[in-house]
Amino acid sequence: MKSNIVNATMMKVVPVAKYVAVAAVIQTSVANATVISGNSDAYALGVDINVAGELLTVDVTAPSGVSGSAPAPYNINNSVLGAEVDLGAGVTVGNLLDVQAAALADETLLGATASSNVDGGMGARMTSATATVNDLSLDVVNTTFLSVITDTAVNLSSSTIYSEASVSGDYGDFDAMGSSYIEDLSINLFGLGELDLASLGLEVDADGFIAASPNFEVLDVSGIAGLNLILNEQYGSCNDMFCSMGVNALRLSFNAVDLSGLGLNLSGLLDGDIVIGHSYAEMSAQINEVPAPATLGIFGLVMLALGFTKRRAG
Repeated sequence: MKSNIVNATMMKVVPVAKYVAVAAVIQTSVANATVISGNSDAYALGVDINVAGELLTVDVTAPSGVSGSAPAPYNINNSVLGAEVDLGAGVTVGNLLDVQAAALADETLLGATASSNVDGGMGARMTSATATVNDLSLDVVNTTFLSVITDTAVNLSSSTIYSEASVSGDYGDFDAMGSSYIEDLSINLFGLGELDLASLGLEVDADGFIAASPNFEVLDVSGIAGLNLILNEQYGSCNDMFCSMGVNALRLSFNAVDLSGLGLNLSGLLDGDIVIGHSYAEMSAQINEVPAPATLGIFGLVMLALGFTKRRAG
């Protein structure tokens, strides 16, 4: 009779103990999921262009750029005026004509931030970056005759250009966010006058505010082969262990743009990219293995429960 009581009790306890063990293992696994790294960077202006045939090249990221890597947590910000940015020297053509690949107005303000609270501990974390440009005026390929600017291939101006990229969450539950906006954008191309933004399919409100859909792209702007405009460019990927987001508020891309016949006093092919308002963020996570002492502790808990039940049955 006593044996039957013990067996019956065991039948009740063993399933319960099994569920306790399983629940404990699951809880331990989740509790040991950790965001192990966070990285972010941003820069307000990046210029990488060259004019073939004129030996004219500029490859510059404005010194307002920032970057950080965690752990440990960081919060970085920087800003610089256009007067402090060197976009490279020009070249002289025919002893009289000076050509500069890019020139930035002195009053243009470039700013960037990067931050992360990843510290190696458990739980949700966040990593982000922002880039801001105020009072932008940027010339691309200026030609100067006797110290007087005669032609400018491209002029970009705007009161504000902003981008933001962020990644938040924990293992298996990451979320990425990217956004950008532009105010009072004006683009003048190759002496053709100011570009009609509405003709490109952009919606501009009464305050000059543009919020383009992600990866808005115009190919061969104004019929100029190889000149492409991309607004609110976004890229990235997310899975259980890694998540990233990158944003370029504005990118002007030149792919073998033929300068001859465009009203400039020079010829050659213009290649490269101008990026305004770049931000990027990423995080990585992992599940740490359950330590051996924790596993033994679970086993001991189950055995203790069984022993206690036997004693009561006796």
